[in-house]
Amino acid sequence: MSGLSALFALTTWQIAADGPLRGLDERAGRALVGHGPRPLTEFLADLGNMQVALPVLACAIGWSLLRGRRRERCRCWSYR
Repeated sequence: MSGLSALFALTTWQIAADGPLRGLDERAGRALVGHGPRPLTEFLADLGNMQVALPVLACAIGWSLLRGRRRERCRCWSYR
């Protein structure tokens, strides 16, 4: 998992710092504009907006907490 995080950080840094991946990222963005299901792409674009991102993040945190509690109840049969 840490390898994927490092790769993501390196890619983000290269794009943000006008590195060699910036041109590839811009070309890919232009090629993908207008493709895909419109409601999904609009929702994903809106996630960059703070008014949408915070409630979605709160829901994701709540869901993961509930899921974690359910797993704790099921651990009674697992190996220790």
